[in-house]
Amino acid sequence: MPISPRAPFVPLNAVVFSLRFLPGLTLQLHTDDALPQPPSYWPRAKPEGGFSVGASLHVAALGAAISSPAHLDRDFQPLEPREANLGSFRVLQSDPLKVECLVGSPPIRALDTAIRLCTLLWVSAHDGILLHATALSNGRSAVIGIAPSGGGKSTLTDLAQASGIVSLSDETVAILPDPASASGYAVWGTPFRSSSVQVPAIEKSPLSALLLLEKSIQPHLIPADVQHSLRTMMQQAYSVVGTSPEVFRRSAKIAKGTSAFRFQFPKSLEAARLLDEAFEASLA
Repeated sequence: MPISPRAPFVPLNAVVFSLRFLPGLTLQLHTDDALPQPPSYWPRAKPEGGFSVGASLHVAALGAAISSPAHLDRDFQPLEPREANLGSFRVLQSDPLKVECLVGSPPIRALDTAIRLCTLLWVSAHDGILLHATALSNGRSAVIGIAPSGGGKSTLTDLAQASGIVSLSDETVAILPDPASASGYAVWGTPFRSSSVQVPAIEKSPLSALLLLEKSIQPHLIPADVQHSLRTMMQQAYSVVGTSPEVFRRSAKIAKGTSAFRFQFPKSLEAARLLDEAFEASLA
């Protein structure tokens, strides 16, 4: 059931700030209340204060459109169906993409969820998927490390960066079609991150391999079949209610065309050496 708005819609005029997300996508926030203490991916310059429950927020994707009418819904829906208290949203227009959110509780998590939602809508409209994963680039291509929370994404990212590998994000990455890439896909970095220290590079890189992360005492790189990689991707894929079949179709296409490995790694610099092996193996 869609959540009914707790307050009448109020036209918003003040531009709070713009935040560059994916290459070519800038999110601009308008609000009728002050911003909360921001998440770790926020710019340094920020307003003081905090959201009240019931505040209204607009997230607009500047210069970016979604073409599918299926994404347009004038009724409010839960930001997160499993956490109805977070608040609700509705898509106001598709070109440019504009989402209105009514903030619930806790407000900072509601804001973060609203921004992720807008990013997901844009990625989905461009035939891509958004994954809870880490992405690492050697300057020529990128690998994606997929694991549940606590599965080693941030650990691997820290170890890789100590060896000169670039992090595109240790928390959320997008995969979008890219005819120029050998795999047919590119990895797009986002500002979302788990690490309080490492700042991701918001850029894109050709996708070369999927790494299914497993913590281990000894390093091993083991080829994985399509079913294993697809199952792991679907467990960590973001989706809006009703879009799971399409996310599955896209994920299956990516899994079939991309090298995949079980990446068993210790918490040591051996992980960086194993990453080099993964980059090389994906070219074989």
